[in-house]
Amino acid sequence: MSVEQWQRSRPKWSPRPEQVRGMELILKGKGARLFLHPGKGKTSVVLKSFQALKSAGYVDKLLVLAPLRVVTTSWPAQLEHWDDFKDLTYTIIHGDRQGAMNKDVDVYLMNFEGLLTKEWSVPGAKHMVPLKTLKWLRANRFMLAVDESTKMKNPASKRFKLLKSVLKEFSYNTIMTGTPKPNNLEDLFSQCYLTDGGRDLGQYITHYRREFMYPSPSGFGHVPQPGADKRVAEKIASTTLQLEYEEAVPSQIIPIWVPMPEELRPKYEELRKEFLTTLGNDTVLAPTSAAVLIKLRQFAQGALYHDGETIELHGAKLDALENLLEELNGEPLFCLTAFRHDVKRIRDRLGQPALPYIGSGTSAALGAAWCASFSAGNMPLLLGHPASVAHGVDGLQNNCHNVLWFGQTWSWEEFYQANLRVVRSGTKAEQVFIYQLMVDCGVERAMLASVQDKQGSELTFCTLLR
Repeated sequence: MSVEQWQRSRPKWSPRPEQVRGMELILKGKGARLFLHPGKGKTSVVLKSFQALKSAGYVDKLLVLAPLRVVTTSWPAQLEHWDDFKDLTYTIIHGDRQGAMNKDVDVYLMNFEGLLTKEWSVPGAKHMVPLKTLKWLRANRFMLAVDESTKMKNPASKRFKLLKSVLKEFSYNTIMTGTPKPNNLEDLFSQCYLTDGGRDLGQYITHYRREFMYPSPSGFGHVPQPGADKRVAEKIASTTLQLEYEEAVPSQIIPIWVPMPEELRPKYEELRKEFLTTLGNDTVLAPTSAAVLIKLRQFAQGALYHDGETIELHGAKLDALENLLEELNGEPLFCLTAFRHDVKRIRDRLGQPALPYIGSGTSAALGAAWCASFSAGNMPLLLGHPASVAHGVDGLQNNCHNVLWFGQTWSWEEFYQANLRVVRSGTKAEQVFIYQLMVDCGVERAMLASVQDKQGSELTFCTLLR
């Protein structure tokens, strides 16, 4: 197919009712929040709104801030996919950032870390950007879109403070995420601030906490007051679009429990209670409660790091993985790991030293190539870390309906978003199976409970915003 034939074959964008509502919110110019689940078309809503605003003479350019994988895969894919956007030009601000910023295009795509580079921050200056960047922003009327806005949930982070300092340079602001409050109600404050400068939830996080939260009885952090979810939802409802989640395809979570080897349980309990234990000739010490949690997680996985080496403990999860692969009999499996030694041990056990893995250090281009190969059915197993694949990875659903959590996570957002790489529109399966492989021990049960509790809170908030 020639380039001309391919361009003519691109589909026309036909918005669904919720997408029309999203456009209406953006075009009002009061700041919009698109709390829509993956596959619901947030990106195309923003692009179509930008086109309308640009045609009407209200804006000139669109700046998109998002995780690197989203910037390099999801946005270019949407721009290239729809016939409606064929006239929009774009560039990715990564690598030669200044060169990309100097290009005269419609859409500028930049990862969050770009906010922390020398083009944006000045050594010794407090939450400021250099003059050349301000001139760049002021030379055109920019619309701002922050994709996967939970990356901005911490109001004390440098990236939030830098963006906050230039918010007045943008005339239309939109945030996008499928999990607006992945951990707690507090996560909403800074995200909403990016759209309205504090109009709905206040100017300061301290005032927000005072109005909607109590200090936690544990002495760490804050907990919502009774009815706080409903009151916050009412305050932001007029500029927020959120739908109760309906799965594109039914999914079933299947726990696979394997026993802790009996000879290791006393060592696990000793480490849990005393923060140290001996393994052979090695004394394993965890100096803090955070460190002991990590060591206990590694204990459950079957290996732990000590003095720069990996100590092998057991192969309970590896045995269960092999059994599952045999049962699947060649059906593709998307496997999520927790530690680097998980990847090495899986490769060693299966005799596949080059088994693809998408994690920290995997380039966006290589990750996209592996996803495409997996999607095309060229490989039966793909490994990934949930923090790296939870955003900006698409196409896995074309050929896969099995997900395995080889290593668990504390994060509901990671669990939810990573599963939605497969549980999304485009799957040909009637059902997706999500396997949770867990060793029967306290830390794995605590992680499972943590995710389940946060899931209930998130879904309740979705219902309040309907």
